[in-house]
Amino acid sequence: MSHGSAKALATGPVGPIGATGATGPTGATGATGATGPMGTVTVSGSAIIDFGPVPGKNITSVTVTGQTNILNTSNIYIFMMSDSTVSNSLGHNSEEHMFVPIKLTAGNIVEGISFTIYAETEFRLTSTFKVRWLWI
Repeated sequence: MSHGSAKALATGPVGPIGATGATGPTGATGATGATGPMGTVTVSGSAIIDFGPVPGKNITSVTVTGQTNILNTSNIYIFMMSDSTVSNSLGHNSEEHMFVPIKLTAGNIVEGISFTIYAETEFRLTSTFKVRWLWI
């Protein structure tokens, strides 16, 4: 018994692509996803620390109020810049802001209200210095 022989099929070139059909209707809008977390809030400003008149002192502090979003967990940064001159005649100039060694510390956070800047130096200072702050 013999089996038939297979014949190779001949194929021609591919024909042109047919027309695209009509676009269907747009589906219903899906539900809105959950709101993501709030981004980091950074608040900044400046304050004046005052070591008082002669004979002066080596420790002082100032309370920064109006901080409606500050939390007990906020990180506070305090620093001086050489351009932070005080505008009145009792303040220190930009060079004194650069070179006077003043240790600045933040503390006493009252949530939604204020925080305190503490300034300490080994010298007995007089008058005022401008400090800058920011908190996250």
